[in-house]
Amino acid sequence: MVFRTLMFFVALMILLLGPNYGDEIGSVLLHPIFHPFYTCTEHWAKQFQGLGDALGTDCHIQKFETKNGRSWLRSYKGEGLTNEDWYTWHQPVMSPITGIVSAVNINPLTNTPGVMGQGAATYIVIDGEDNLKIMLAHLDQISVEKGSTVTAGEVIGTVGNNGYSRHPHIHIGAFKNSSPMQIRFDQSRMLPPQF
Repeated sequence: MVFRTLMFFVALMILLLGPNYGDEIGSVLLHPIFHPFYTCTEHWAKQFQGLGDALGTDCHIQKFETKNGRSWLRSYKGEGLTNEDWYTWHQPVMSPITGIVSAVNINPLTNTPGVMGQGAATYIVIDGEDNLKIMLAHLDQISVEKGSTVTAGEVIGTVGNNGYSRHPHIHIGAFKNSSPMQIRFDQSRMLPPQF
């Protein structure tokens, strides 16, 4: 009973103290971050509270695998126990907007798949028009620096597995002022999956 009561109050505090969602959640249309086919899993409203995390989405490349006449999408080959097993590992990451890099953080540690890492990820923040900010996290190599101007579709780094992460992927978050934005990707610029 004590645990349930505690969890209720934790959930209530998250709802009351989180980012400003306003009456309606805004959205932003972004350039795809990968050339190969990829999928994303969204964080639900108020799952995480930090700007860049709230309403963020985790994206990873998938490929079709065929065995015994059956095909399905997978994120990794084999058992996925090494970073190299993951199709997203070290893939180029494209800028989702045109803007200026306003922040860069480097985490030199590399996580083992299936084991949650610690600390802030390697990330960049790009400032766009109308106070839009985009955070891309869990990068490995970064090819831009603070103050760089980037163009939507330009390669800005490669995928890593660091910080609060269990496997290679890119976390992307969007926000204006103190309001997180729901992310949509321009599907007219995305490539179809390879069969």
